[in-house]
Amino acid sequence: MPFAKVEGVIQQLLGSDKPTERLIGLAGFAVHRRDPGQPLVRALTDSDLRLRGRALKACGELGKTGLLQKILQSISVADTACRFYASWSAARLGDRSAQLVTVLRDLAMQPNSHAERALDMALRVMDLNDAKAWHSQLKSDPSRLRLAAIAAGIIGDPALVEGRIEVMKLPSVARAAGAAFSMITGVDLAYDDLDADAPEGFEVGPKENPEDENVALDPDENLRWPGPDLVSTWWKKNGNKFAAGKRHLCGKEISDASLWETLAKGYQPQRGAAALELALRQPTQHLFEVRANGGQQVRELKS
Repeated sequence: MPFAKVEGVIQQLLGSDKPTERLIGLAGFAVHRRDPGQPLVRALTDSDLRLRGRALKACGELGKTGLLQKILQSISVADTACRFYASWSAARLGDRSAQLVTVLRDLAMQPNSHAERALDMALRVMDLNDAKAWHSQLKSDPSRLRLAAIAAGIIGDPALVEGRIEVMKLPSVARAAGAAFSMITGVDLAYDDLDADAPEGFEVGPKENPEDENVALDPDENLRWPGPDLVSTWWKKNGNKFAAGKRHLCGKEISDASLWETLAKGYQPQRGAAALELALRQPTQHLFEVRANGGQQVRELKS
């Protein structure tokens, strides 16, 4: 809904004496990319850790560089969500310190719901050579192959593509590797006829058997299965069009112009990556909300 129609309700929630209602009010302002003012500042040190975590996240979404020092006070707290959002927002707002990158890397390597987003931010703010060195460490660990596949797509260096084609032969990481290939090259596996059927007998996630204790959902459920031989043939024909050693997104070397084009025309994962890259280049600007009402997004893109 337009902000003007909900502002009164959100303001009322923001003034509540209940932390959960203040959290909802704060989130309402943040998703509309509106600054809630002092309630945001106060929430950064609130004893309710869920509220504090949402405030830390909002700072990154809104480009609140003036609150960076307050944000950094939470990067070593015990609560995982607060630690993640503090480090994520601090990086988004311009902090590139080794300490901050270490926090993000540690979060990415631990089993928690923020791991992939921590990986995403860490790799985007790291030097390209350092990012590729970390990718090499990840791919050398059999238990980290999926994380390595995701990392390759974030880094965006075409030099990593051939390695992703090889792991497309492994069912457990094939779809993540295919998504990374698409993120770098802009190729749509289905549209360009480079996809394949799922391997026969492959199962992941909850089964029909009630005695099976595995109830974890398949994280790659909505991703296409790549055809490794088809992708390899395409890459041999087209790989020379991509400059190795340069970060790419959606088939183009990353620049302000290419990021805005991806934001306007790309698929949702590519648009999310473009929005974050643009926000990292413009710390005081708000993070473009790719989940907002479509009409609102079009108006912002035209402004």
